[in-house]
Amino acid sequence: DKDGNVNEWNLKAVEITGFTKDEVMGQDLVLKFITAEFQEAVNAVLGEGGFNLIYDLHKSLGITVLALMILRVAARAVWAAPAYARPLSPAERLVSSLVHAALYVLLIATPVVGWIGVSLYPAPVPVWGLFDAALPVAPDRAVSEFLLGGVHGPLGLLIGFLAVAHIAAALKHGLVDRDG
Repeated sequence: DKDGNVNEWNLKAVEITGFTKDEVMGQDLVLKFITAEFQEAVNAVLGEGGFNLIYDLHKSLGITVLALMILRVAARAVWAAPAYARPLSPAERLVSSLVHAALYVLLIATPVVGWIGVSLYPAPVPVWGLFDAALPVAPDRAVSEFLLGGVHGPLGLLIGFLAVAHIAAALKHGLVDRDG
């Protein structure tokens, strides 16, 4: 919350910290769960209510990525993908197609799962401080925790892995093959 007290705690947080939801709800995040030597640094970096600011930015970015991906899919439906500068081998074309398709699916599914999970918690989904995009759903903390910790988090890690693979391939083509 605005005072730095824990008001959300999903299964991934339990897994990472070892603290149950009952142990942390309403507690001061920094004072109770950050070791003494790091408390001052956390307070200096995040400031009062800083954790929630970061979390609200995360939610705003997620909704923005979802909106941009919907526009991207719509644009791709209207305009074809540009041709590669150099034709790809069948294996390169297959890997490229699979990575791009996976990124498209994940960049849509991950924010949708996060949006549903946060709405089920229930918690606000502020979008850049302009409006609350929380979905009108009945609260269900168990499903929320599963979606956020068991699905949303791992999907985010998969996006990171595929992004690194995509960047590595681009660097290979640009620096090694010099064809991209």
